[in-house]
Amino acid sequence: MGGSGLVMMISDWLLSLATYKTYELFSYFLSIIISIFIPSAGGHWAVQAPFMLPAAETLGVEPWKVAMGVAWGESIWNIVCPFWALPLIAIAKIDLRDLMGFSVLLFIVGNIIAITGIVLFQ
Repeated sequence: MGGSGLVMMISDWLLSLATYKTYELFSYFLSIIISIFIPSAGGHWAVQAPFMLPAAETLGVEPWKVAMGVAWGESIWNIVCPFWALPLIAIAKIDLRDLMGFSVLLFIVGNIIAITGIVLFQ
């Protein structure tokens, strides 16, 4: 990503849209999108940090806010894509379809709570 210029392109795009107050929310939403393709938290941060942190530094956003936005976005996606639940499903002898309805509901409620928290506690 760095050698191709993609990091700088995404950073410039973020700087054109985000402000100090909205940057953590951008981190959160981009984290959800990236989690669709990269489900690993360590790999996820390795992909997202190179373009999020330089843009955050330019806007004066603290690095911990970026890290928390990324972590919350990655975590909330794990509710919809519940690899964590595979042992539970086997132990409880339930079908994955039985769990997905609750997962989607938790995803919606979790997003409302996370977005409200990010917006209110800037």
